[in-house]
Amino acid sequence: MKTPFELMIAPTGARLGKANHPALPITPFEIAETVLACAAVGATAVHLHVRDASGRHSLSPAHYAEAMCAIRASTPLPIQVSTEGAGIYDVTAQRACLTDVETNDASIALREILTAPEQVMEIYALADRRGISAAQQSQVADLKPYLATPGIDQLEWTVCAFGRAEHACLLAALEAGGHARIGFENSREAADGTVHADNTASVAAFVKAAYAAGFEPRKGVL
Repeated sequence: MKTPFELMIAPTGARLGKANHPALPITPFEIAETVLACAAVGATAVHLHVRDASGRHSLSPAHYAEAMCAIRASTPLPIQVSTEGAGIYDVTAQRACLTDVETNDASIALREILTAPEQVMEIYALADRRGISAAQQSQVADLKPYLATPGIDQLEWTVCAFGRAEHACLLAALEAGGHARIGFENSREAADGTVHADNTASVAAFVKAAYAAGFEPRKGVL
């Protein structure tokens, strides 16, 4: 018997465009089509970013409503909306997004929205000044500090990773009792540098590796 896990697909992100990958989904239709295809190979939830008519990152409730409607017309996957400011929106706009978008699942970046304690803010500010998240290449060893957190065995947690080691990091998370978030928002390359054809190809490859290791996406979503 395989161990079930949750597999969230993050197909778009706030910063990427077609120039980064021609199969990056931008419009509500493209996103819904991608989510449906990824669900067919194992995705169990979606982390959603939306764009305006020019393809620019948006927190507009109207844009979210349009994309969520398109997704829900084709699949019942749970939808988590992103409140990421991405250097475009301030905390007021982020709070408006949380208030006006009809959802009970949203992600919030602490470095963008947390106002205290000051020590934590300074840590995030320092990371930002040093460009720690820019062109990040995650490694399995990065999980160690998180796995050492007291009480983590009492939590349900999910890992996302950036760069070519994305799949390896996610597999390590499953082996440690966690869940996984995957997608072009985090990486478009396989471990050998090969570019995935699309989000679905990445999801399918990871699900295959996870299955070989004794895991499978949780059933019952579709």
